[in-house]
Amino acid sequence: MDCQQQLKKKGIALALDVVCRWAEAQDLVDNTSLLFYAREAQTKTGKVIKYVTQYGSEVHQALSNAGLAPVLYEMVQLKGGFMQVSC
Repeated sequence: MDCQQQLKKKGIALALDVVCRWAEAQDLVDNTSLLFYAREAQTKTGKVIKYVTQYGSEVHQALSNAGLAPVLYEMVQLKGGFMQVSC
């Protein structure tokens, strides 16, 4: 199931251009969380994807620099107040 289908199952609709680049999305916690492991559709690169309304990118970067968190690849502001964070 791709990321868009996973989010629709949870009652969330986000910008298609952002969501459609992820394929093979799987829940990482349970079916109520917005935390996924997904592969990019074109490159098949695996990443952790989070959908959040707030995120401390500076804290994440500091933890990543210390080897305590994965690399923060991108944060994309979406309509409706959500952000897509990929690590």
